[in-house]
Amino acid sequence: MSDREFNLMKRSAIFINESRGETVNENALIIALEEEKIQGAGLDVCYKPFAYLYCSYPHD
Repeated sequence: MSDREFNLMKRSAIFINESRGETVNENALIIALEEEKIQGAGLDVCYKPFAYLYCSYPHD
């Protein structure tokens, strides 16, 4: 998943990923969340520490 796929999603979408491989561009996911291109995300695994913190704690 990259910014291209996130841009195709509805704004009400919640992205769920349970895969163990690095199939998601976490930077693109964070941007999609910050720019409110998608409503939320649920990840079983995060590969970059900053992405884990972003995913774990809500931001204002």
